[in-house]
Amino acid sequence: MVIPAMDHIDETLATATWNKNLSPSIHAALAIGKRTLNRYYNKTNHSEVYHIAMVLHPCHKLVYFKNAGWQDEWIEAARSIVWDEYDRTYVFMDTGIESTSGAPIAQTTLQSLNIFDNLPSLAAPTPCELRDELERYLSTDPEFVTDPLSWWYKRRTAYPHLHRMALDYLSIPATSVDVERSTCALICLGYWSLLSYVNDADVKAATILPEIQEGEEEDLPIGWDAIHHK
Repeated sequence: MVIPAMDHIDETLATATWNKNLSPSIHAALAIGKRTLNRYYNKTNHSEVYHIAMVLHPCHKLVYFKNAGWQDEWIEAARSIVWDEYDRTYVFMDTGIESTSGAPIAQTTLQSLNIFDNLPSLAAPTPCELRDELERYLSTDPEFVTDPLSWWYKRRTAYPHLHRMALDYLSIPATSVDVERSTCALICLGYWSLLSYVNDADVKAATILPEIQEGEEEDLPIGWDAIHHK
């Protein structure tokens, strides 16, 4: 996650600046690094994505902000950002998933002979009526989770709308490197792909291969690029 990583780097730089054993040049470099980090950190305040992704990560939720020393108004602002996006985009979304959290509890006792005791208006409310999906999620403690996407998918019936929001935000690439690499590769090979010289599946597979480090290049055999006529 971006914000926890930046918080850790900031804490490391701040601690190192108090180290009297370091030379003045190192202290100057640390100060420059911290100013640069703060400049980018401030940009996260203008993006709702970071706040929403943090809150919807079951390992963090709002507790992370409290542990990181955020002011109460900042935490409340993060909560509001998540609520607003959920209400605006996801709360009425047709996910095609039937919620299990609101399923009626099986009756194990006989109904009362008094018809007034069995009025629908007096029935016990279902969990969904008691608490909204987002409210239920935030009311539970954070969990140690290494794969948040899998965590949400397994709970898609308990959170039919919120899980869709979580998958959308938590699947956003942390950086644009993979996206840019894929785009550049498709630009280079796009013409061949349109002529069916290259399979789209092969192009996609090639774009996600790890970069070859310097010195690891393999020599291609002589004549590998020769055109063979039938």
